[in-house]
Amino acid sequence: IFHDLKVHTFNVSPNLEKTLIGKDEWYFVAGKEVDIFEGELNFSDESLKKFESEWYERKLYLDSMGIKYHWIICPFKHNIYPEKLPYSVSKRNNEKRVDQLKNHLNSIFPNLIIDPSQELIEAKDSNEVFYHLDNHWNYYAGYIT
Repeated sequence: IFHDLKVHTFNVSPNLEKTLIGKDEWYFVAGKEVDIFEGELNFSDESLKKFESEWYERKLYLDSMGIKYHWIICPFKHNIYPEKLPYSVSKRNNEKRVDQLKNHLNSIFPNLIIDPSQELIEAKDSNEVFYHLDNHWNYYAGYIT
């Protein structure tokens, strides 16, 4: 009864550490994903250098075998539907982690990262691209990507 009252009367998650209930009954993962969305867990320069080093090693290996490669970054539901997030969640840092990666790695590894965020944001006006009650994108989003 307590959980039902919180969800259906107050539109609040009974477990705020795991789930947030946004506008129009859209559910979002809480915790670390909210911290990432808000910019609290952006990459340090040291972390970006580690990604660079890792991709340098991968490039050498894959190039030696003639294998083409790309890195598809799957966007968070939070970044595609920020208007559906509860009022308690807000951006504190406008630079997204994927943008940090792209800005750091693009000059060294051009066209490595595929980020379908903009395409999904544009597509969401005609069809939903994430499930309401789930953190995963749907088949249409997969098609767009």
